[in-house]
Amino acid sequence: MRYMLSEIEKALMGELRGPDALATGVSVDTRTLARGDLFFALREARDGTEFVPDAFARGAAGAVVPIYFKGKERPVIVVEETLPALGRLAFFHRNRIPSRVIAITGSAGKTATKDMLALLLGTRFSVSASPKSFNNHIGVPLSILAADQQDFLVLEIGTNHPGEIRSLAGLARPHIAAITTIGRSHLEAFGDTRGVALEKSSLLSALERRGLAFLPERLAHEDVVLSAVRPDVRVIRFSAESVELGEDGVSFSFRGEGFRVPVPNPGYAHDAACALAIAFELGVEPEPARAALASYTPQGMRMRRERLGEIEVINDAYNSNPDSAEALVASLPHPERTVLVLGDMLELGPDSPVFHRELGGLAGARGFKAILCVGEHSKETARSSGGLWFPGPEEAARYLADKLEPGDILVLKASRLVGLEKILEVLRDAL
Repeated sequence: MRYMLSEIEKALMGELRGPDALATGVSVDTRTLARGDLFFALREARDGTEFVPDAFARGAAGAVVPIYFKGKERPVIVVEETLPALGRLAFFHRNRIPSRVIAITGSAGKTATKDMLALLLGTRFSVSASPKSFNNHIGVPLSILAADQQDFLVLEIGTNHPGEIRSLAGLARPHIAAITTIGRSHLEAFGDTRGVALEKSSLLSALERRGLAFLPERLAHEDVVLSAVRPDVRVIRFSAESVELGEDGVSFSFRGEGFRVPVPNPGYAHDAACALAIAFELGVEPEPARAALASYTPQGMRMRRERLGEIEVINDAYNSNPDSAEALVASLPHPERTVLVLGDMLELGPDSPVFHRELGGLAGARGFKAILCVGEHSKETARSSGGLWFPGPEEAARYLADKLEPGDILVLKASRLVGLEKILEVLRDAL
């Protein structure tokens, strides 16, 4: 983006104090702020006004601050609240970029689908895509504001409370929308999977006229989802066929063509099929698509593979819910060599004990070399699996440091807040 502060002042309905200047980007974190960025002083874990001096020291073009800001730094745009102002600027920018917007949501696979689609479209078009998992009330506006003159903007849209997708979709106003899955996630907020379907389907209601909606062939609560589709929107279904899991990837067919994703998890075939359906509709050819998917690497702690000496590690601890955890447990190829660490699955509501017991029963039946369960909710997983229970990752790590053997496969799966990556921090020093 490139806007004068005086333009932004009008868009935000704020008050510019100080000289006009050109802003060439937006930041909410001074640690990653680039020279020329406009700094938004958000009130989150800490009050962003504390960091305004640092933002200017790092070359900020200006700052958007709340009405109680007393600092002397200039130029600043004063608004009533900075978080809604960030959304207003994203809406302003969305109306001024030529990009066709693609929005992806679902109970699992959002980030993988978004990243694979960006790779596929990149074989023929210019693309801007949400970084990492920028899918909430801060991440979506930042992703929109990072777009410029690209052919496509690919957004990931998440939710953890009713109405969040409707709000974010109103900013994005997508031309194309996709739902990867409807499953058992955030049930604490939505009550049941029908509530999840109602929330996810609100993305389809926000589609621009004559938009495209991409849905799996098999979809829970299809009646709920389809009721959100207007008559002018065309629905396209997708499915991965002939899925075969290998040691270092998953192969599948889609519309008569063979593809491979270098991640040994069958869920990635489903995500790739969603991305391929969109890419093919937009004119991407099978051969460059095949090469693009072969180059895919998961982000962060999503099926991330590494080695600790003679021990193989699969770190899938970025997030977890009953569907994704059960799929992983069922697909691991060498249970006799696998040490499985299962942490809490969070935000599941009153049925959480049931879901943890079911996961433990599945894990116990597979015959893993060892099962470690971490966190208060995972006491139920330990009981039903016959595994060991630990209150936190540090305790589990100390146990593993003495028990892991050469040739073992260590697999980590939990909700992000459990912090299972701490196990690896301890083991790197110990092994």
